[in-house]
Amino acid sequence: MARPSPAATPRAIDVTVGLDFGTSYSGFGFSHALDEGALNIFDNWRSPAQYPKTKSCLLYDTRGRRALDWGNVAHQRAMTENLNRGIVLIEKFKLALHQGSQIALPRGVDAVAVVSDYLRFMKDHILSTLRSQYGATLDPNRIKWCLTVPAIWTAREKDMMRDAAFRAGMILDREAGSSKFQIVYEPEAAAVACTKQHVLDLVAGDVFMVVDAGGGTVDLTSYRAENAPATTDA
Repeated sequence: MARPSPAATPRAIDVTVGLDFGTSYSGFGFSHALDEGALNIFDNWRSPAQYPKTKSCLLYDTRGRRALDWGNVAHQRAMTENLNRGIVLIEKFKLALHQGSQIALPRGVDAVAVVSDYLRFMKDHILSTLRSQYGATLDPNRIKWCLTVPAIWTAREKDMMRDAAFRAGMILDREAGSSKFQIVYEPEAAAVACTKQHVLDLVAGDVFMVVDAGGGTVDLTSYRAENAPATTDA
């Protein structure tokens, strides 16, 4: 039997979304097959200054144990509105997934639940952005989600993030979800991006360091280039 041509073979993935969920700020970019791999970075957040990220925070109703708003809007409301009793602003909750963290969460609310609430808001915003650009051609089941985590996170902490993504609806089927959801180490994503954009022109044996100076944490990771892509050294 003749093999089908590439054009006749249906794609399993139409859109790849890269989500940088940070301690203080979060953002995303995406690439659609229709755009021949072109990268789109979203920067149209509702904020006074154009910045390609929104705040990693939630406006939370501690009595109903539910998130009311998120990102820049949640922060703005907390700073300007006379909030009802029991409504609080939660920030830096990503750290609550990391063992030994002292981040305080509302009573009765666990870290995975709070992170999943934020990821759900973000996922819905991303889908709305994609629908506005690609319309009826967008199939949510043909999206691959790539979510970044710190390189020091343990397998347990990555499993907690994966569970949060499942609760948020990014992974529709736990059994089949592995092909459409990927956890990526933050410094590795940065290193690969730099090599693809020729910010770094590496040869075998080169050693370099990725310095991730974020709003809440600073992470240092060193690499040694062996082949493309580079592999972790420390």
